[in-house]
Amino acid sequence: TYPLAATTGGAVRQTDRILKYLRRHGSITKLQMLHLFGVMNGGGRIMDLRRHHNIVTEMITVPSGKRVARYRLRRTR
Repeated sequence: TYPLAATTGGAVRQTDRILKYLRRHGSITKLQMLHLFGVMNGGGRIMDLRRHHNIVTEMITVPSGKRVARYRLRRTR
């Protein structure tokens, strides 16, 4: 097992990377989180980000016909 501090620190780094990506690119999916950052629990990281940021979920259909969640950072005015 991993010590709590190690897993918590990893999650913080992951959320920082995801937030930076959202600010640059506008949106992200769980599959992108996995491929770009090795994030296995994308939903958990989005939940972490929602504590301090306005993240909205949009359901999209990908070329395979499956529906997946795309997360966007809603900018405040």
